[in-house]
Amino acid sequence: MDWNDETADAEEPHVSDPSVSYLLENLKKYTAGSNVVVVLMHDAGAKKNTVLALVQVIDYLKSKGFSFDVIK
Repeated sequence: MDWNDETADAEEPHVSDPSVSYLLENLKKYTAGSNVVVVLMHDAGAKKNTVLALVQVIDYLKSKGFSFDVIK
């Protein structure tokens, strides 16, 4: 399975750690109209805001009716 949604936490080469609000807006933009999403987020040490955004990402997706499962 491949990812089909992202927060774009690695797309801005001049910004090593994009803001939480930037990450959430990208997620919302890419999630629109999708029934299933696999979200790409990076766990590099410099991505502190990616970690901070994770709870909000999960809350947003749950509010839109998405559930979470293990990819096997």
